Amino acid sequence: YDSIKGVRIHAWLATPRARGRHPALVVIPGLGDRGREEWAVRGAERGFVTLSLDLRGQGKSKGGLPDRVALYLFGKAEDHFITGCIADVMRGIDMLVARADVDPRWVFVQGFSLGGGITLSVAALDARVKAAAIGAPALCDLERSMQDGKDPRMAMLRGVLAATGDPEDGLRQVRLVDNTRFAARLRIPVLFGMSTRDPV
Repeated sequence: YDSIKGVRIHAWLATPRARGRHPALVVIPGLGDRGREEWAVRGAERGFVTLSLDLRGQGKSKGGLPDRVALYLFGKAEDHFITGCIADVMRGIDMLVARADVDPRWVFVQGFSLGGGITLSVAALDARVKAAAIGAPALCDLERSMQDGKDPRMAMLRGVLAATGDPEDGLRQVRLVDNTRFAARLRIPVLFGMSTRDPV
């Protein structure tokens, strides 16, 4: 299907065997990952019309992923990689709710890592979503993560900010994609899973 700015998105679609209308599920992968046919099939086996997609620039989807991973945090809102990813999911929901076998009153999203962060944003922005499952959401509370020094990836991000020539503008752009700004807008049930520092 086509997302904003004509970016072609690749996805797996699987439907339940039973006839009639079914709830819809969108499964969103993490950065560097791709949608999987088995995720769509597993959802369909549980009664969902399921879309497992490749976000833009990943897997077989078109659109660019910035050359340096840290740079996917930067850009103007209308051209931002993350804005595009959110639109990719919302356009997938558009496609699903237009299907005769989907009950548009029951749309669910789930994602892990970058997909978890995108899930949080979509769940807050799209009133069609009725519940969400989010695993280890990326791009959450980035400023604090940069300050606490416990995540080595944040040192890279601090370096990129310093190299921009205008660290304050860079920080403003990082805030733009920080998914925690959407959390207060959530009005639906959300299951969060997070265990990155679990010693077990």
